[in-house]
Amino acid sequence: MEDYIITDRRRQNWIIAIISLAVFIFSVDYSMLNISLPTISKYFGATMAHVSRLPLAYLLVVTSTVLLFGKLGDIKGFKKIFIGGLVIFVTGTFLCGIAPSLNMLLGLRIYQCIGEAMFSPIGIAIATVFLPADVRGKALGFMATTQGLGFCLGPMLGGFINTNFGWHGIFFVNIPLGILAIIASLKIIPSKQPLLEDKSIDMIGAVLIFACLSTLVFALNSISALGLKHPAVLSCFAVSGVSFVLFLMQELRARSPILYLPLFRNLDFAFATISAFCVIFVYMGLIFLFPFYLNIVRGMDVMHAGLVLMIPALMVIIFAPLAGLVSDRFG
Repeated sequence: MEDYIITDRRRQNWIIAIISLAVFIFSVDYSMLNISLPTISKYFGATMAHVSRLPLAYLLVVTSTVLLFGKLGDIKGFKKIFIGGLVIFVTGTFLCGIAPSLNMLLGLRIYQCIGEAMFSPIGIAIATVFLPADVRGKALGFMATTQGLGFCLGPMLGGFINTNFGWHGIFFVNIPLGILAIIASLKIIPSKQPLLEDKSIDMIGAVLIFACLSTLVFALNSISALGLKHPAVLSCFAVSGVSFVLFLMQELRARSPILYLPLFRNLDFAFATISAFCVIFVYMGLIFLFPFYLNIVRGMDVMHAGLVLMIPALMVIIFAPLAGLVSDRFG
């Protein structure tokens, strides 16, 4: 067994607790923000389209940079990138809480999301690299459980905070948890890990995937306001498509690609990725639209809307740990 794999059960549990806490922090943050969007819209006198940029900024930043930060974790060390991401996330969370305008809040939200894009993929890497094979399923199942718990508690907690303290309070809840995760990570996460011989970074691929996703998101978000046939919308779709093709070509020939495409020849990996995409595709749309639907159309207050949005996450909490245990036993 490699010397970087942790065999001490107590330290294994600490590793699982740290990465699960990180997952909980960003999931509760995301779900609290979504339930608060109607309140933020009313506070700043902004339209739904303007406020919708807050969750869109999160999705755009994370999806555009997560591959790059995963690669940096291989090169610079998981511990450095994981803790650095937590530091950026915590400072960004505090600054979002004191943002004086919606545009300032959007800019600080982007900064905060860079931190989440750093520690999110590294948490999974820490579980799969430092933990023995017979506990990885347990670790990943527990991470999914805490993610479900965050999505479950976030709407309820966000509704309570909005009702009693205003939307600013949703950003201050995570700060103590983030500081706790940073301190624990400094002490527990190993600095040693498998060495990567090739330390080059595919910056061309990183730029192309960012161009592909950013123009795609802008085009999709502009259809309702500008129309599908508007030149700006069509141009963004064209740029996105061309960037995606160029990205695939770049990754096939790059010496050190940020996305290793031959991985998809593994059908287990390919179908797991497709199923995860389908689930997140549906779930993210639900938790974005339902706060507006429940608050504006159904006339629910934020607190009761949060309780309704707890239901899908409860299913994750119940079944994720069972799935992890079953995978450890049966593969």
